[in-house]
Amino acid sequence: MKLNKYINFKNTLVLSVLTIFAGFSASAQYCTPTFATGCGTGGSIQSVSSTGGISNITNNNTGCGNSTTSYSDYTGTSEKILQDALKTVDLKVTYSSSAPAASSALTRVYIDWNQNGVFEPNASPSEYAAPSVTSQHVHTAPGTSITVKITIPGQAKQGVTRMRVILGSLGSIYDPNVNPCGGTSNYGEAEDYNFEVINPCVPPNVVSTSNIDFKSVDIAWTPKLNAKLYEYLVKRDSTTPADTLNGFSYTTTPGVDIDTLACDMKYYVFVRVICDSAGISKYWDKSAWIKDSFTTQPCCYDPQLTYSELTSTTCKVKWTPIQTAYGYEYAVSTLPDPPQQGTYTTNTTIFLQGLPSRTTFFVHVRSRCSPTPLSGWSKISFKTLGPLSVNAVSQEDPFTMDVYPNPIQDVLTVQLNGSIDENAMLTVMDLTGKVVYTAPVSSEKVSVDVSNFANGVYVVKYTDDTHNEVMKVTKQ
Repeated sequence: MKLNKYINFKNTLVLSVLTIFAGFSASAQYCTPTFATGCGTGGSIQSVSSTGGISNITNNNTGCGNSTTSYSDYTGTSEKILQDALKTVDLKVTYSSSAPAASSALTRVYIDWNQNGVFEPNASPSEYAAPSVTSQHVHTAPGTSITVKITIPGQAKQGVTRMRVILGSLGSIYDPNVNPCGGTSNYGEAEDYNFEVINPCVPPNVVSTSNIDFKSVDIAWTPKLNAKLYEYLVKRDSTTPADTLNGFSYTTTPGVDIDTLACDMKYYVFVRVICDSAGISKYWDKSAWIKDSFTTQPCCYDPQLTYSELTSTTCKVKWTPIQTAYGYEYAVSTLPDPPQQGTYTTNTTIFLQGLPSRTTFFVHVRSRCSPTPLSGWSKISFKTLGPLSVNAVSQEDPFTMDVYPNPIQDVLTVQLNGSIDENAMLTVMDLTGKVVYTAPVSSEKVSVDVSNFANGVYVVKYTDDTHNEVMKVTKQ
């Protein structure tokens, strides 16, 4: 069962954006780390350097950079790491201690990948560059160095963000509770650096379509790790929307199922990535559009019905063949509502016999096709003619008149059963006696166009030199 996802996601989007940015303030500030003693009389960061980046940090032999706060902010300097998403940088940190008691320390490194002003170790992806085991980042003595491997996640936001290097010691043992804001350390130091991520907002590599039928399609595209949302549009013309246009349809998943399409129609699907949905939508960080196309399966058209050879007990119903049909279903009823199913036939004509006279029947027909399974039901109605009475049969010139359908909409049919005499005329009048139609009659069956008649009751009158027949009909 396909789910209709070809809908307007604007309301959903608003809720999503509010959820994503709830609690985030543009004025959010990084915490300032604190220590009981700090680096003035104890353990400090001697050097920080990196390798493997497009540009790297080389900040050696700084020792305790600020003995008052034990915190140094190097984000305003040229010391910066620059690297692409999904690549790895090695960060080397060397420990120094002027206090013999501070013989062991733990270094931890945090990077604010989502640039929200908070270091979040439990975020996804984590903003803590964790080792496989804690001991890998433990300095066992002053002068020792550890290497922190930093792999930039695919979800990292493009641009300059902050990296914090923090070291903590309880003295003879390292501080296991070191966190971005300090922890319980007696001794230690923190340093902040700029970390520039190259992770541009680019469209999906591939858009594909599958499970195409006469009204639906599954659309999928390659996911992008830095996508906040995907915007998509399905339409019949191939013109790529302008980059400045937005507000089509959105989803957080790399694909949608659509079941509101027309049969036998070529469609174009456009998809782009929204990498940053902060602020006004026209200023979002968006990729270019990527385009694909598909064509829905051929239509299974409704048959067009006509009838002829109408008598008091029989009628022939036929329809034009449907090119994609391999068969048809039909049903005959005195009710106008279409049936659940009908009788199968490969013919395009059915001859109905044994029908009650003066009865309105409805014939329903639909096409069976491949690959599109079924058309809708087509419907036509007729009223069987009146029977000849016993007295009429015994007469030399039995004569009756039937009019149908009743009520009428567009065409009134008058059937004359018997011999037409000289000066035959057919007249239609409204109830005020106003003649709205009159014409001579030369055949047993006359069709009158009543499409322009006002709704109401009309009198149909036939006269010739020997006959006078009158009936009432209702125009709807």
